Amino acid sequence: MKNLVFSFIIPAHNEEKVIGSSLESIKKQESKKNYEIIVINDGSKDKTLEIVKKYKDVRLINFKDGHSAAFARNRGAEKAKGEYLIFLDADQILENGFLDKLNMVVGERKFNVAAFRIHSASPKSIFQRGWHAYRKYNKCAAIIIKRKLFNEIKYREDLFYVEDDVLFEEAIKRGNKLEETGAFVYHIDPKTLKDYWRQRKWQGRGLVMKIFLLKKYWAFRHFIPCLIIPLTIITPYIIIAYLAGGFIFFTMKTKEPINSLLWILTDFAGRYISLFYFLVYSLAAGIKGKII
Repeated sequence: MKNLVFSFIIPAHNEEKVIGSSLESIKKQESKKNYEIIVINDGSKDKTLEIVKKYKDVRLINFKDGHSAAFARNRGAEKAKGEYLIFLDADQILENGFLDKLNMVVGERKFNVAAFRIHSASPKSIFQRGWHAYRKYNKCAAIIIKRKLFNEIKYREDLFYVEDDVLFEEAIKRGNKLEETGAFVYHIDPKTLKDYWRQRKWQGRGLVMKIFLLKKYWAFRHFIPCLIIPLTIITPYIIIAYLAGGFIFFTMKTKEPINSLLWILTDFAGRYISLFYFLVYSLAAGIKGKII
């Protein structure tokens, strides 16, 4: 394909519920077709592989056994031909005009690293509405990176959950300035308690790696709110103060009181879930002598 500018690289592990929507959002872009789509089916046991095979113009890399998002992204990047790599999650949907904005930025100025922002997609459940408030306040982002630069750093495949942060930090350390594109995607956030539990489990495992493998001990602050329940022995009002303070803060930032309340409540509970799995994986690492 001539003038191939962008390579969308999408790792997928058991993503039958969302992968079709993600692919359709790319194919519906009205911009010129100066891109390719690479999906890495990383050991899916559901119908992910069958769905992706229906898209004849999608380049498919298939692994029977699962690995990690970092592994899958690196394998996809090895096959990519675009000048810029866009690492998209299987549960992310491009806004209309996403590629128009990127083409405009590329046409105006060359860059090595750029960002697109992440919004919540049609939040309905209590978990999704909570995430919507968080994303509205935090302005979550993901990066677009020049293939030449990526080939020099790549994802660390020994990492889980925090590999995006490390890649971004390494790119910036090399003197690259992060450009804003003005583009964004919609993220399909966890809908059910099962999905939310799974997400927080990943977070707990990722924090083990961030703290003990990357030596970023400041990440322990994530668990500071978990001290609140034990401290209720001293005064029961501490939990009321924490939740009320968080509610007021997020409401002022987002102007969405109900969604802010849902975020404060679900995040508070979610930190205990993450702490539980942080301790489980930390113990397993101690027994096996390595971080898993």
